[in-house]
Amino acid sequence: MSRNRLAASFNYRSKGLVDMSIRNELLRGFDMIQIAGASNVNTAFNAPRFMFEMQAGGVFISKAVSSTRSITEESRRNNTRFMFDLGSYATTYVAGETRIPSDGETLYVRIRGRYKHNTATYSEWGPIIAVPPYDFYTTAHPVFTFTGNAPILPEVPDTLGEGCMNVHLPYFSHTINITNTDPDQELYVSFHPGMNPTVIRPYSEVSLTGGGAPEVFLCCSPTAEGGGDVSEVRFSVRMAMVNHS
Repeated sequence: MSRNRLAASFNYRSKGLVDMSIRNELLRGFDMIQIAGASNVNTAFNAPRFMFEMQAGGVFISKAVSSTRSITEESRRNNTRFMFDLGSYATTYVAGETRIPSDGETLYVRIRGRYKHNTATYSEWGPIIAVPPYDFYTTAHPVFTFTGNAPILPEVPDTLGEGCMNVHLPYFSHTINITNTDPDQELYVSFHPGMNPTVIRPYSEVSLTGGGAPEVFLCCSPTAEGGGDVSEVRFSVRMAMVNHS
């Protein structure tokens, strides 16, 4: 992962275990971090649900993991590490509320830090990190899919970043397909920070074979085609992952 963003690396996934870590250099100025989640990218972007918090620079092992597994604490290697059983945090569906999914579903994680010198103040949430179901990696090239609504920006910036939906994939992709399902509005997409966006026209799609995208940025903005009016553009993403396990 590039750039200084509050995005954790995905270490390991199995039944009853999610193992992630984030570099301590990204947490300078923070004494605690909060981990939140959601069952889809829309609620992860707009209202992620608190799961747990931990000390920056430390190791967090949830009770369910520590009671059922023999975990040997390895060298931290300048990382903050957290291991948890998703089933311990899963919630049932309630209309209008963000849901934490079960262990057999995709989780979308976000992280924010608490400032050392102002413990009542937290940073903005970091990018959305996709955590697949525990049995996702059973083929050489599993396909990761998600659907959401691209956030609206007043105008399209030169490069996509702040205000955009930024989703980090569990592994690199090698085949990508993104569809704009809106009948009127354009969808703006890029696959790396600092890149100029590509445009996906209304009711159109883009496909790439051999691309190694680790993440995707998405947004929309008022256009002449939409008469200056805009609503959040609905999109659908399909990406074949490179399975290194």
